[in-house]
Amino acid sequence: IRSTPMPDGQQDFIFNMLSMAGLYAVNFLTIMASILIPVDTVAGEIDSGVMQTIASKPLARWHILFGKWIGFVAVLAFYLAVMAGGVLSVTKLISGFMVPHAALGLGLMLMEGALFVTITLAVGARLSTLATGVFGFGLFGLAFIGGWMEQIGTLLGNGTTRNVGIVASLLVPSEALW
Repeated sequence: IRSTPMPDGQQDFIFNMLSMAGLYAVNFLTIMASILIPVDTVAGEIDSGVMQTIASKPLARWHILFGKWIGFVAVLAFYLAVMAGGVLSVTKLISGFMVPHAALGLGLMLMEGALFVTITLAVGARLSTLATGVFGFGLFGLAFIGGWMEQIGTLLGNGTTRNVGIVASLLVPSEALW
């Protein structure tokens, strides 16, 4: 069987779709890391008594939480750079194709991770470790399903479904950032 070569535009489309699928997997893993890494930070330190020791120093509690937030976002940025850099490098190495505006997309992915780090730290100050994790993953699920509902409702012309998806995106804008 003789095959004909694909036009360049079609090849670029295929490479772009495969790269986006890889980046979507990286995005999912980044969100999971942004929930799982800080999930036990505040609740665990309160339960073990470490927070009372740290908070007795001449630091405001928001300084402590802000320092933890900066550290977690820095770890997340490194993780995202390594994972997404790997996907983009392999794509470039194999196909010679580079995803357009990749840096802007990676910045939005980092913002999405920072959003979940913020939510996890804020909720972890009030709830137990398990409840914080469930809450974080529940919000991610809400945003994920809401994003799909918005897209499907728009595609089918169903205003109610689209509006429900928009409300979910307003509550948790992580899928809107993707």
